This record gives sequence, C-alpha cells and structure tokens, in this order.
Amino acid sequence: MDIELVYLKVPDNLTHWISTSDGLKLIEKVKSKKSLIDLEIIQEDGTASLKLIGLKNNIDSASLFLKFNFDNLDHVGKLKIRKNEMQTDLKKKEEFYSNQYKVDFEIPGEIVKIVVGTNYNKIKGLQEKFGVHINVGEWDQSSLNVTIKVHGISKENVDKVVKILHVKKNTINLDKKEVSFLIGKGGDRIKTIIENSKLLKIDFDNGTVTEKVCVMFGNDNAIELGKY
Repeated sequence: MDIELVYLKVPDNLTHWISTSDGLKLIEKVKSKKSLIDLEIIQEDGTASLKLIGLKNNIDSASLFLKFNFDNLDHVGKLKIRKNEMQTDLKKKEEFYSNQYKVDFEIPGEIVKIVVGTNYNKIKGLQEKFGVHINVGEWDQSSLNVTIKVHGISKENVDKVVKILHVKKNTINLDKKEVSFLIGKGGDRIKTIIENSKLLKIDFDNGTVTEKVCVMFGNDNAIELGKY
C-alpha cells in the first residue's frame, strides 16, 4: 500500500494553541491512535499546518478527527469569549446601578392601575421625562400593597418621581349630609376638589348609620389639600 503525505491547515484562531502543551497532546494522540508514520506541525508566516504521513485510510481518519476537534475548540472558544463579554457587561451594569440613587416604597394595591396608566404609559412617560428607571412589583386586584422601586443618577429627579408616585390612602369620617354637599350636583363639586387638590381618586365607603367614610388617594400634598 502506498504511503501518502497530506497537509492540513490549522484554523487561524488555533495557530498559537496548536503549539501549546494541549495542542501537542492532541498531535501525539492522533499520531498514535490513527497509526500515522509522522504528524508534524509546520508554522510559517503566522500560520500553522499539520503534515500527515501514512496510509491513505489512516490519514483520512486522522484528518476527520482533527477537523472535528478544531471545530469543537472553535465553538468552545467562541463560548468563552461570549461568556467573558457577558461577565464584563454584567460588571459594568452592577457598577452603574451601585452608583445610582434608589428609593423603594409601597402604594395601595387598589390604586396601582391608575398610577401606572394604560399599558404603563404613565410610568414610561415619567422614565423618559426624568431619566430614571421605575420598577413596579407584581400585583393584581387582590394585592393589598405594591412595591415600587425608583433609581437614577440624579437624586433630584428620583425624589421628584417618588413624590409623584408615592400615593397614600387616607380616610375621614363624614356626616352623610356633608357627603351629598361634597359630591354636588352631578358630581361637579367632587370633580373640582379632585382637580384642584391633585388627588387621584376619592371614594365613599359605608360607615355608620349617620356617617360615610371618605377615602382619598394621593401624595401627601394632595391629601392635605383634599382635607380642606
């Protein structure tokens, strides 16, 4: 049977690796297992090739085995690069967020829908206007309280957003006759009170035989204005 000589190019990204201890171990393993007469690394002008000498079937088998290993090493190398990139990005984000001003607070679950707006449009608007990030915790109609987290580089802007979103619930017992007066004809008076005080909402719950409970939702300033 004839002896053949074949050159197999080493991928450019493995040119250096093929001469390392791991690369040399692979060369020796292939030479031994595939019964080659010789398997030598040829490096020239920044590139590397393998010179395989042996029987044709042995060379074909060795070439397939080497190409499989090269492809696998290339894939692993790309994964390592991607992993390093992701770790670098994560570190940058952690450093970025660690230097930001953060405020967490809770609002009544029953008012969340009004606070965030349809499709969270109010939250998105505040983020764009003040350059902050707002996270609204999970909630549904049965939620008693919902956590909102606001963070950003500017303490001033974060505080402004917190002042807008930190809605509280306040109750006052009122005589039923006063409630009728407050509501006004067709609800005109209560609408004016809400508009002038900047309250989000006013509800009236059953209290006693002679009283109703006025429930106001708004930030501290709105509630104080609403009381008067």
